[in-house]
Amino acid sequence: MKHFSTFLLMLILAIPLRAQNPYMAAANNEDQVIHLEQWQQHAARPLQCIVKLQDYSQYTIVGKPGDSGKSGNTGVSGGVPSPAIQAVLAGYSIESIEQLCPTFVMPKTPRRSASYGGGEVRDHDLSQLYLITLREDSPKREGQLIEELAALPEVEYAEPNYLAFALDAPEPTVAVADATAYYPTSLTSPTGPIKSGPAAPNDPLFSQQWGFGACNLQQLLGAPKRDASWRPIIAIIDTGVDIDHPDLIDNIWTNLAEQNGAAGQDDDDNGFRDDVHGWDFVNQTGDIHDFNSHGTHCAGIAGAVTGNGIGIAGACPDAWIMPVGVMQSDGSGDIATIVRGINYATQNGADVISMSIGTYAYSVAMEQALAVAYQTAVLVGAAGNDGYHIDPRCCGDPAHAIMDGPMFPGAFTFVLGVQATQQGGGLAGFSNRDCDGPAYSQFDEEKLYNYELSAPGTGIMSTVPNGGYRSYNGTSMACPLVAGGVASLLQRREYLTKEILFGDLINNSQEFSPVDFWAVYNADSIAPARLEMVAYEVNDTLYGDSSMYADAGERVQIYPTIRTVWGPADSVELWLEFQEFEDQNTLEILANHVLLGRSLSPYAKAKSVNPIDLRIANNVVDGRKIQLTLCATAPTATDTLRHDFTLQ
Repeated sequence: MKHFSTFLLMLILAIPLRAQNPYMAAANNEDQVIHLEQWQQHAARPLQCIVKLQDYSQYTIVGKPGDSGKSGNTGVSGGVPSPAIQAVLAGYSIESIEQLCPTFVMPKTPRRSASYGGGEVRDHDLSQLYLITLREDSPKREGQLIEELAALPEVEYAEPNYLAFALDAPEPTVAVADATAYYPTSLTSPTGPIKSGPAAPNDPLFSQQWGFGACNLQQLLGAPKRDASWRPIIAIIDTGVDIDHPDLIDNIWTNLAEQNGAAGQDDDDNGFRDDVHGWDFVNQTGDIHDFNSHGTHCAGIAGAVTGNGIGIAGACPDAWIMPVGVMQSDGSGDIATIVRGINYATQNGADVISMSIGTYAYSVAMEQALAVAYQTAVLVGAAGNDGYHIDPRCCGDPAHAIMDGPMFPGAFTFVLGVQATQQGGGLAGFSNRDCDGPAYSQFDEEKLYNYELSAPGTGIMSTVPNGGYRSYNGTSMACPLVAGGVASLLQRREYLTKEILFGDLINNSQEFSPVDFWAVYNADSIAPARLEMVAYEVNDTLYGDSSMYADAGERVQIYPTIRTVWGPADSVELWLEFQEFEDQNTLEILANHVLLGRSLSPYAKAKSVNPIDLRIANNVVDGRKIQLTLCATAPTATDTLRHDFTLQ
């Protein structure tokens, strides 16, 4: 179990309020963020668990007679209580059983999409998700309930209701109460003049938005749109949004069916009454506010009104901002609430979902809700602010490795995970980072956790409640900048698949440098191949003892698995080399420079048909690690793959 480091719970109202919080520390420069004390990785809501029945299950979950709270069968068509589940629940005192996504309808044929990592992302039946809350006087606790339910065949999984948090920190030295009173003398950014392109907007704080120049957003916004009437919807999954902010009000998403319907009625049958401008899942209301500022700040970065003579410019100036409140006013939240919010954004037409929230605890429920969302929306998540490596096995201090690990949802392979860069170049010191690159991952082949992009995340000026503006730091600020930039890209270029979009974003930007939206927009329509090693198999069944390990004196075959993380590849050639200082007497390469034997479509992966044949020397000692490099190339590849690995 990786250690759970908790990051920011922020209050932005005033410095005295922060000083009263014993967990908060001062942030005196833009390379520092505010952290809480360390929490256990699997911190979760006490007395609660999330349960998922099998897709298309005939069953539902209900409480037993005498239990208080909500019944879980609302919205389940034809569901009947499972005798086995009810028998387990009989041993507990139940406070409530709630269906998390009661209006979700599973397609008869589940949708399937490919991810940038070459994996399959498919639909899941979110109507089968339940939140069970126990009473304080329950004779057994949630841990036992999770174990008992997970053992039943009708249950797909059961897990704790993990905690999650907002991911930024305020920079208290800069606060602008009235942006209309501030007019810069020249349109420059902290790193120099805004790069050439269309005329700078008349928003008076635009000169402080150095992220526009760093990401070449200004040029992108000057490119023609495919359809001038289409405005993408960006869902802000966060603490809420100040929908009356003068720099946001004209870009707030409106549910026309509810706006034109009857008060107190669910006019569009989406399960929410009067959700005219979104939904607050913390307070269960369509009356949208932001009692923290985190969500409002993110909303402004992504889609503030631009060219209105006040405040700032948005990365997608004419996006519709959909507020989805899932975090408390102290910046904390939980998986059950986040799942509800993701489902709401998906079901109500979000084109891009921006999530400046996270947890180090892996949740199947959140991953499945996002997998459903990925079928129709581009997902963007913050990498986190603890300075951690995504994988403790690479590039980290061994003494610090226990603290490393992936931040979710940003680390999921079908979510664009965003690291924070600083003014002057490079990642901000606080930013979590992906040390082995945006495509390769040492995690399990089906997980391939990565943070794919970087964007400005220090000294980011944006909107806060009550008409104000402040400068904050964090990957939370980098995330909506990417979300807005992606929305602007979608207005100007058609992407047949999300893998192509991911590939263009990643392969046209330099690692640990701000994403270059202008380069992405101008990318060739036919992408070249870019080869990556996924895994390799050691096979000794033909000449050895069939242990699937290399032994001294044994002849073995190496079968690499290769993928292309951009365009298609054919005639892929593979070979091995010794790393620079390795003893070349440890093994003999009998058959090298072999063909993969398979054609790779864009973002596909395949295990080699033809093996690289080796003979291990007789005198190699047990446990000896041999440092090798797998090389691969193809006629359509941009360069030669050279991947170092260890054969033990």
